Amino acid sequence: MNHKNAIEDIVQEVLNQLGKSKLYVNDTSLPLLYVHHADNETVQILNEDWKVTKNPEESADHVLFCDVSQNVLVKGAMGLADDPCSKWLATFLLNGKKVTMIPSKDLEWLLCLDEKYTPYKSYLFAHKEKLEGFGVHFTTLNNFTRSLKNVNNLLAEKLLTEKIVKNTLSKVIFIGPATIVTPLARDTAKELGKVITVIE
Repeated sequence: MNHKNAIEDIVQEVLNQLGKSKLYVNDTSLPLLYVHHADNETVQILNEDWKVTKNPEESADHVLFCDVSQNVLVKGAMGLADDPCSKWLATFLLNGKKVTMIPSKDLEWLLCLDEKYTPYKSYLFAHKEKLEGFGVHFTTLNNFTRSLKNVNNLLAEKLLTEKIVKNTLSKVIFIGPATIVTPLARDTAKELGKVITVIE
């Protein structure tokens, strides 16, 4: 047995004695996630895969806006930065940060494309699409937390085509950063209500 394995075994045994079941993970190895408007339960869930901060001034790897209201949606799409939340959103987008938004309960319908929207819902949906054009990703908390757990389920193809999107049963398609997404595949995913998520 080499020394490294012996040390890992000793550390594992000490942690087991302390009531922990897995090897300690150094927080600095976890990506830093800035979370806006999340409750304690959500933060606990996110802490499994992220080092979570509520300080927007830290240099986060990713940004998550929870419980996104109509106010944030519209102001963000229009580039209005007149309250703290919309100011931070604008700052993150200007700096090219990866931003994910989880709509509030009354806006969850934004996650599903429906051609029978009322004119007002269509107006709000257009704002969501505008934000997506800026690189914002919309999803549920469940899908967001699953995204890191599903790194092993990455699509192995180098090219994501319309056919692959249609044949994929999951509503979330995980791809690597080198995978090329054809415009037709992106349009098909949108039509079918599927989300293409890039795992880096």
